[in-house]
Amino acid sequence: MRPGAVAPAAKGRRPPLFWVPWAFVAAFVVVIAVNGVLIAFATRTFSGLVVEKPYLKGLAYEATLRQEEAQAALGWSTTTAYRAANREIAVRYLDKTGRALGDLQVVASIESPLRPESAVDVPLHYQGEGWYRAKVEFAHPGQREAAVTAAAGTRRHQLRFRFVVP
Repeated sequence: MRPGAVAPAAKGRRPPLFWVPWAFVAAFVVVIAVNGVLIAFATRTFSGLVVEKPYLKGLAYEATLRQEEAQAALGWSTTTAYRAANREIAVRYLDKTGRALGDLQVVASIESPLRPESAVDVPLHYQGEGWYRAKVEFAHPGQREAAVTAAAGTRRHQLRFRFVVP
């Protein structure tokens, strides 16, 4: 045998480091299995869709901007409240000069941002000094979001606020 030559493996014995190619195969099998699990979770859980028909809503964005400009021109100020003791939602509307607005039609659409529940529309009634109130009942405690719309003729005001139901 020449100097520096490697002796052939004895019959029936494995060469050293025979497992290295199999380690690569095992690593790829693990990666593929984990990816399969992640794909299964991704397709069976929350889709990420928050708004129905997002494309159409995006096309209507210019109209939304015009609505916001018209709302800002009104100069109305609002105060919102949820009174857990009374189970009551309340919104106060004042005009530019600080006078109470008592001629509005006010509706609150209340939903849970964390539960897949349908939104509940609640009309708010004028109670004096610009306050509009309504009693509300909730089946479960937790966070809620109210989208409140007030209208009087062509004037329209929208706001959103969150509150916690104990």
